[in-house]
Amino acid sequence: MLPSSAHKGNQGFTLTEVLIIVVVVGILAAIAAPSFLGWYNRQKVNQALTKVQGALKESQREAIKKSKSCTVTLNTNIVTGDCLVTGDRDLNGVVLRRPDTMSAISFDFKGVTGNTGTVVLALPADSVQQKCLVLAPGVGIMRTGNYSDNDRTGYSASNCDTP
Repeated sequence: MLPSSAHKGNQGFTLTEVLIIVVVVGILAAIAAPSFLGWYNRQKVNQALTKVQGALKESQREAIKKSKSCTVTLNTNIVTGDCLVTGDRDLNGVVLRRPDTMSAISFDFKGVTGNTGTVVLALPADSVQQKCLVLAPGVGIMRTGNYSDNDRTGYSASNCDTP
């Protein structure tokens, strides 16, 4: 056993040391918070884009597989379809903007669509984290990218920059 005089130097942290640690942690959190929020918002928009693209591809596959026409409806915050096996896709706060001609996208029994246009996904108050999906007519080829136009009313395929 140690003599009682050996324990006097090991009595914990002083108030000054604790305050310094709290200040340093606060500064690090203030520096990291904007980066984390930006990353989180990018992930939400990317996830919504994946849900929209997945619903379109699934509906196209099911149209071919079942030899019948399948339709996907693109609402501002949810994607529904009559052939979606996995159900509706909630976009979790991400807003979907599209021209009126793309409110419902139909695939025939060959997986061909007559719809064409650009869908833009973004958070309601964010014009920086915009993603886009361009649907080409015919066999329904899709491409995705970053939407570069800050005009929140347009849907131009030329503003969809693929990485």
